[in-house]
Parts: sequence; C-alpha cells; structure tokens
Amino acid sequence: MKTNVKKFASIFLALAMLFSMCAVISASAAETQEAVGAGLSVSVRSNFCESSSSATISTGNTITVTFTSPVELDAVDIQWGLNYDKTKLQLTGVTAYTQMMTNPNATSYTMMGSVSNIDNPTEIAAGGTMFTFKFKALAEGETEVYLHVVDLMNRTDSGDKIIVENGVVKTGAAFTVVAASNFFAGKTETIEDISQYADASGNIYVTVEYKLLGMNKYLINLDIDELTYDPAVLEWTEDNNLDMFPFASEEGLGGYQIHKTGAGRVVGNYSNIDPAAYAFNEDGSAITAVKATFKVLNPNAGTTTVTCNADVVSYCDTSVTQPYMQYIAIDKKVVNAANKAKATYETTIAPIGSAVLIGDVNMDGVVNIQDATALQRYLAEYNVNINLAAADTYGDGKVNIRDVSQIQRYVAQYISSFR
Repeated sequence: MKTNVKKFASIFLALAMLFSMCAVISASAAETQEAVGAGLSVSVRSNFCESSSSATISTGNTITVTFTSPVELDAVDIQWGLNYDKTKLQLTGVTAYTQMMTNPNATSYTMMGSVSNIDNPTEIAAGGTMFTFKFKALAEGETEVYLHVVDLMNRTDSGDKIIVENGVVKTGAAFTVVAASNFFAGKTETIEDISQYADASGNIYVTVEYKLLGMNKYLINLDIDELTYDPAVLEWTEDNNLDMFPFASEEGLGGYQIHKTGAGRVVGNYSNIDPAAYAFNEDGSAITAVKATFKVLNPNAGTTTVTCNADVVSYCDTSVTQPYMQYIAIDKKVVNAANKAKATYETTIAPIGSAVLIGDVNMDGVVNIQDATALQRYLAEYNVNINLAAADTYGDGKVNIRDVSQIQRYVAQYISSFR
C-alpha cells in the first residue's frame, strides 16, 4: 500500500512539475510575442508628396520612408523641411536631388534642404521618387515623419511655374474679373493661377480702376450711384478703399464720401464747386476716377463681375462757375455725347502684390527660393523682370552671384536678415 502511495505521489509530483514547466514556457512565449508585437509605429505625411505607408519596426531596426511626386515635374527649385521626433528616430540616410543643401540646425524643422537646378531641371515622373529618408528606431510607441514642401518651381513650355509657395499648393485656378459700367469702358481680365498672388497671410486682393483721359476740363461732380459685386466671391472693406476717389485724396480735396449700403453695394460721391478743383488731363495722363480693392473670398469662383454705374458726371471750362457747368452724364444717361467722345475711358484690373522686401527679387511679397532663381536667371541674361534694389542683399550697390548665395542662406535659415 505504501509503495502504491509513493508511486502515486511520484506521478503527481512529475505531473505538477510538467504543468509548471509548460506554464513557464507559455509565459515566455507570451512575453516574446508581446515584445515582437510592440516596437515603434511610424506614420508618414506630406503637404504635397505622396508618401509610403505607416509601418511598425522593432527598436534598433531601420525603416526607409519614401516620398513621391503626385505630378510630372521638371523641378527647377525646391525648398523642404522635415519634422520627426529625434528621441524616437535617428536619421541615418537621405536620398534626394543632387547638389542638395541641408541645414541640421534649422529652427522651424528638424532639418531642411534646398535645391536649385536652374540649368538642368530634375525630371521626375508622376509617382516618381522625390525623397527617401532612412531612420533607425530608438524607442517604442508612435511617431510621425512629416515632409513639408515649402517652395517648388516647375519648368514648363510656357515658362517656370510655381507649384508650391510658402507651403501652399497652388490650385492653378484661373480667375476672371469682368468690369462693367454704364459710363466707363468695360473690360474683362483673366488672371491665370490667382493663388500665386496670395500674401504672407494667404489673402488675395484684386483692384479695379475706372479711368478718365483727355477731357481737358475741370471735374465738378462724380456721383457713383452703385458699385456692385458678388459678396460671396469678393469682399469690399472701407479699410482697403479709403482712396475710392484717388485723385481727390492725392490732391487733398475733401469733397468726397463713400458708403457701403448693403452686401455687395457701395455708393460714393465727389463734388467740388471750385472750377479749378481738378482738371482732366493736365499733364496728358489718365486719372483714376474710381478705384475699388477687393479681397477674393472664393478664388475658385471662375468669373465674377464688378459694376460701376455713374449717376452724374459734370464739368466746366476754365474760370466758369458752377451755374455754367456742363453734364456728360445725368440720371445714369450720357447727355453730352460730343464731350464724352473727346475723352478716353479706360478700365484696368490687376491683382495686388504685397510690399517689396530686401531679398524679394521677383516682387511677390515674400523671400523664398524663387527669388534666388529669378536673380540667377537675371545674371544669366534671361529676360526676367526683377527688383534690383531688393536683389542687392549686401547693400553695396552691386547685384551679383554673392546676392544669390545670400538669399539661399537666408531661405535655409543660416542667416536671419540681410545687410
């Protein structure tokens, strides 16, 4: 009996040890599986490029992140910034354009680079690789690699076109403004890629000017019964239109007023009974009789119309007092066609750029890689329009390749100011 008890005890002990060992093995397997399943989850994004998919890698392993072009390119210039968490990823390699200039000390990004291939644009097919970055995982968890294409210029058969500016991808949308009037000459102007005129805040403005030329008479009264526009597309504010009658404000003539009477409608009046108040064509040039500046609310609207209808336009000859004033238009109708025929009525429509800065060679209101390109093209004797004062970044009265390098250094954040 004792022998049987001992045998059962031995068997029980052996089974217990076996179950214990299995449990240890299972626990070890679970821990191993957990360790393999953890690691670092890396997501990839860009404001312009298509990017490789997110992936998870174990600590110590490497991952290659790829950015491709969504469109076919003949890239002339590009400026980019890369952001990633240096506590979780270690950059071990970069593949991009040749002649790449990187700045590991960039303040806005973890690192950034700039490339200029003005003579030999880099050809990249749609879906072709623009950049690859190789990283080593330093820790577990989640992280992101973000490529911000700041500026990108592409060469086309019709010239160099900006695709990305200040991080904003250009829509390429054309914007047409129709200027109509019962009195002034009408005009239609199409602005190709209206987004390229955005200022540093992303706002786009257009101005419409109605002009008088060749009258050689003294203007007494100009009553604009209605200046109308589509408030869903354009925005008129008094802050931007203090010189609706610019000839009056320039000459210090106080006899004018403007009022916004509702959404999409403005009225204004200039009146001065002094016959010497303002003369048409004193120096042979046109005067802007009415000027309106609008903020573009919907650059994708396609076409919009601005209408300026005059109710009264009156004038007088030299030394003639008010009772003898003559009318060109009254009650919105031209009543003196002979005198109207003596004058030329012009209308201009143009986008408004921002203020010129030192380094802003192409006069678009910002200093970026396009300014370096414009100056390079100018020095290479291409037919380009530049601001020489803005191009003289050293302030030495000379414009040369040193100024190109200085702009590139500024864009890459090696310097923070010019001169």
